[in-house]
Amino acid sequence: MDAWVPLFQTALWIAFLLSLGRIFRPEISDLRTAIRDRLRKGAPVKFGEWLELGGIQQEVRDLRGQIDDLSQRVAVLFLSTMSPTMYTNLRKLESGHFDLSSPPTDLSASFSISATLGISRSGALA
Repeated sequence: MDAWVPLFQTALWIAFLLSLGRIFRPEISDLRTAIRDRLRKGAPVKFGEWLELGGIQQEVRDLRGQIDDLSQRVAVLFLSTMSPTMYTNLRKLESGHFDLSSPPTDLSASFSISATLGISRSGALA
C-alpha cells in the first residue's frame, strides 16, 4: 500500500490544479486576452527574468528608423558628390527627355528625385 501513496498524491494534485483552472477559468481567459492585446500593440510582456515577449518589435522600429536615416545620408552624399554633368543626365533620365539633339526646357518641374528626398543640388536638406 505504501507504493500507491505517491500515485494518489499525484492524482490529488492534478485534480486540485484542474479544479482551480475550472474555478478561475474566466480570470485566466481575461489574462490571456490582456497578454495577447499587449503583444499586438507592441508592448513587451516580461515573465520573470527568463522570458520577455514583444520587446523585439520596438527594436525593429528603432532599426528601421536608423536605416531610414542612413538611406537619407547616402542619398545626400550621392547627390552632393555627383558631377554637374551626371546630375544633369540624371535629371534628363527622370524627366524622360534624354534626347541629345534637343534638351528639355523645364527640368525643374519634371525632376522629382531631389524633391522627394528633400535635397537641393548643394546637398543640403530642404
